[in-house]
Amino acid sequence: MPKPLKVLEADPLHPKAITLFKEAGFEVKALEPYGNRRALFETIEEVEVLLIRSSFNIDHELLKRATKLKYIGRAGAGMEQVDQKVANALGIICFNSPEGNRDAVAEQVIGMLLSLWQHLPKSNKEVREGIWDRISNRGTELMGKTIGIVGLGNTGAQLAKKLQGFDVELLAVDPYRKETWPAYVQQVRMEALCAKSHVVSFHVPLSHETNGLANRDWYQKLQQQPVIINTSRGKVVPTEQLLEALENKWISGACLDVLDWEGLGFEHIGSKERAKLWNRLVERPEVLLSPHTAGWTHESWEKISVILAQKILAAHS
Repeated sequence: MPKPLKVLEADPLHPKAITLFKEAGFEVKALEPYGNRRALFETIEEVEVLLIRSSFNIDHELLKRATKLKYIGRAGAGMEQVDQKVANALGIICFNSPEGNRDAVAEQVIGMLLSLWQHLPKSNKEVREGIWDRISNRGTELMGKTIGIVGLGNTGAQLAKKLQGFDVELLAVDPYRKETWPAYVQQVRMEALCAKSHVVSFHVPLSHETNGLANRDWYQKLQQQPVIINTSRGKVVPTEQLLEALENKWISGACLDVLDWEGLGFEHIGSKERAKLWNRLVERPEVLLSPHTAGWTHESWEKISVILAQKILAAHS
């Protein structure tokens, strides 16, 4: 049986995942403080399993010091923060756990869309202020609409599954899907999705193909003035082009859980140009925003952590 390994919990994972490693005999140490690159840089030479969430870029500088590292585990879906090319060249196996937060993201997409179309943030605020306005708060039903999903991986497929009960038409674009397509989802080209969709929801990783995917040319192909939903990565839907689409009524609204300039918060809003874009965005009532919480429920924290631990333990068994 392979010998237990030294595990560094660089970002906090759910305690159940840590228990799994300890029960397998692994030595688990938490980075002090969590999320600190300098501390990781000073510690990584002795680490054999590195556990992260979103605080770090695992780049060549870190990897070349990680002479004993065998596994990198990213609790969550996106892997763009890990230089996988360098890691693979060094024989380091990388894991993520998109299965763990796919339900959380899918539920938030539906929740944001229903909230936007039923004017719930606006009407809640108005009623609290003593305003009883039924006319301008009249909603739009989801039933009968066409929903376009860009990316039918873990999250996109789970969204489609949950949307079945709303009696909608489901279209999806995913040239990389290897699994059998669900019978309730139509595989289409991007042109058809743009022509028919009343809602377009992005569920793609950040790559050279998806960076800036929702650009000016793409918006001009839309024919139904759809709502744009982005719970994937901010750079897939750049803010400046989104605002242009809203102002030109190429789209009717947007639900954004991620932003193209986000870091761990508002620290990258710095420049005057970016601040102007932000002010234009938040002034628009047809835009609904959340702070990158779509995949971050109480339940998903446990699931992404436990699934990640199980994958690493299975690989080392």
